Amino acid sequence: PAPVDVFEFNSFSRISIPFELVNLGRPGKIPLTAQADKIAKAIPNAAYSTIEDASHYSMFGECKPGAAELAEAEQVGDPICMDGRGRTRREIHAKLINMVTAAFSRALKANP
Repeated sequence: PAPVDVFEFNSFSRISIPFELVNLGRPGKIPLTAQADKIAKAIPNAAYSTIEDASHYSMFGECKPGAAELAEAEQVGDPICMDGRGRTRREIHAKLINMVTAAFSRALKANP
């Protein structure tokens, strides 16, 4: 999600379609401005999940060879090429694609 702290939370109650929110990372490690659990609670019929072995930067494309070293040498400061532990970025993206596909399938079956 975009920075969640800029939304008017009472406006979420008017959402009438199925809605699913996903955060990348473990609770407690997700940037505060991206934590979507409260938004999910404010939306009727919303679902919320996390991909715990992802990081906030897992939303980006895969880094090219040498990019992690270059980012470190340039002192970017954020681990833009690092994901959580466990799966590769490609595997995390595949998981997200499966989650989105399943969400659309459920929503379309419920609301033909």
